[in-house]
Amino acid sequence: MLTADRIHFLLYAAGCLWSLITWCVSAGLVAKWNSYDGTRPGFSLGSANAVLAWSFLLWIYYVVALVIVMFVSPSNILVCIIIDVCVLFFFLIFGFASVGSLSNVAKGFRILSSYGPSSGIGSLGQATLALGWILVFIVLGTLIYELYYVIRNHGRDTAAWRQSFHDLSTGSMPRPEKRSSHTAATTTAV
Repeated sequence: MLTADRIHFLLYAAGCLWSLITWCVSAGLVAKWNSYDGTRPGFSLGSANAVLAWSFLLWIYYVVALVIVMFVSPSNILVCIIIDVCVLFFFLIFGFASVGSLSNVAKGFRILSSYGPSSGIGSLGQATLALGWILVFIVLGTLIYELYYVIRNHGRDTAAWRQSFHDLSTGSMPRPEKRSSHTAATTTAV
């Protein structure tokens, strides 16, 4: 059976693999574009460079987080929920901006790929767009999963946000007790 910790680990592993693939394909697009750059003076593909940087930085983050969780300590403060949510939110915004700006030339990629496989820029551009949007939704899914799990199981407990996801999901941190109205009345009467 899949536990919450295992699902979190699988989301990170999928994000790590997908960001590596996106990074490689976008690097191919940038290299191919730069090899033809002499024929298009004054026109650059900066948004592909943004996707390249975003996917590389995201891959580095996933690798560091997975290494800390697997080999250092799953209870390390560097992988606490609040830091994780902030970093993933930054990468989500960065991903929306970079892949969204590359989507402006999606029609150009379709036109270039219809001229035949000789150039390859159109196919690489379409692949970069597809992989980039899937990676954006992997990051969004991971972010939503973490937020939902913490809010549903720990509510507004501020101590939960300073714990790692592993500690929260394996029961290392107790869930806050919900006080009933009867318990609250007897505590105030005593």
